[in-house]
Amino acid sequence: MVPSKFTLLAFIALFILLSGGEAREAVWSGSKVNSLCCSEQQQFGRCDTKEADERCEQMCLAGCSLNKGGGCQAVPSGSACSCYCA
Repeated sequence: MVPSKFTLLAFIALFILLSGGEAREAVWSGSKVNSLCCSEQQQFGRCDTKEADERCEQMCLAGCSLNKGGGCQAVPSGSACSCYCA
């Protein structure tokens, strides 16, 4: 008979491996893949046109495993590209 502790640990490991990006982000929050998630992207430059907003959205979708997108947000120095968390 397989001990119940082993079964529980195996189930949790399987759940994490098969779950979506949010669970992987919670477990491996320091990964390079998620470097754009939940932060302002100063390297993007000015973000004050509709075209810039669309480029920001695409950059955030491609660079963040959470796939929440992003957009131009008002900041004290003007506007900046910001990738969403939720």
